[in-house]
Amino acid sequence: VWIESMFQHLPAGQLGFLVFVNIAIFFIAFFLDFFEIAFIVLPLIAPVALKLGIDMTWLAVLLAVNLQTSFMHPPFGIALYNLRSVTPAAVPTSQIYRGAIPFLLLQL
Repeated sequence: VWIESMFQHLPAGQLGFLVFVNIAIFFIAFFLDFFEIAFIVLPLIAPVALKLGIDMTWLAVLLAVNLQTSFMHPPFGIALYNLRSVTPAAVPTSQIYRGAIPFLLLQL
């Protein structure tokens, strides 16, 4: 109920909710992994989304793309760390980060 009341003050209804949630999850993903977001944040916003009439399938798709983006940006960037583990030692980590920038921009 407390979270629902917080989201009632957002402008633009469904669109405002979606924009706010996606931006918030994008920044939360700087510090938390997918599992923490999926098990802590999503159960908090799902009832609000249902109350606003947002289709849960499309919300899940939007958030999945957003979380996929979080796998490609530092400081957590689990996909970057996975790539680091399979590349030769001659490839610096900075080159991996620079190589991920075009894909990160496409996702955004």
